[in-house]
Amino acid sequence: MNKKKNEELMRKANDALHNPLVMIVKPNGVDIKDSYNGQTAALGVTIAMSGLRPALAIYQKETEGCKRLEILNAIAVMMNIPLAQNEKPGETLFRTVLGCSNVELKRFKTDVINCSIALKQVIRTYNLVNS
Repeated sequence: MNKKKNEELMRKANDALHNPLVMIVKPNGVDIKDSYNGQTAALGVTIAMSGLRPALAIYQKETEGCKRLEILNAIAVMMNIPLAQNEKPGETLFRTVLGCSNVELKRFKTDVINCSIALKQVIRTYNLVNS
């Protein structure tokens, strides 16, 4: 990913963190649970180790202190994934990836990893508080 693309994605990540569909930033607008930092950083590694589809399936479940689906919600908002009826953006991203071809899957994998990198960088600019 080049510098210009990363800067654009970082702006989208910051906007996504304040989107009402994404519940990562606390109501005060400056705090984020520190567990989101680790879970966001781990997403790229999870994709590299398991593949995109399994990684997104794993992130559908919550962990203690972190709703990993919210990370996918932020990424889906960053990628402008159109919402399916009665689904959160991360759920729609998962359903979209399930139905795509191998060629499309490669593009999605790159896009999701790039978005997760930008999101990780932006999350680290916020005040990280204990879960």
